[in-house]
Amino acid sequence: MTITSPIGPVPHDLLGSVHAASPKGKHALSRVTVLERRIHSFLCDVRIETGRTHQIRVHLAQKGHPVVGDSVYGRKR
Repeated sequence: MTITSPIGPVPHDLLGSVHAASPKGKHALSRVTVLERRIHSFLCDVRIETGRTHQIRVHLAQKGHPVVGDSVYGRKR
């Protein structure tokens, strides 16, 4: 999967702001390859071609696959 969503700061209720997928953000490019599928997750290799803040976390969460255990960009549970 190739993810090209721009990334930039957006308001956050508790933290003030966080970096997230945003149309006003800077260009970002991540290439994701699934290495192993699991019951509720997968192991992947992510190649970032740009170096945006929290790029891997932002891009995977934006596509519905947050990093396991990520309390900011991940799921609540």
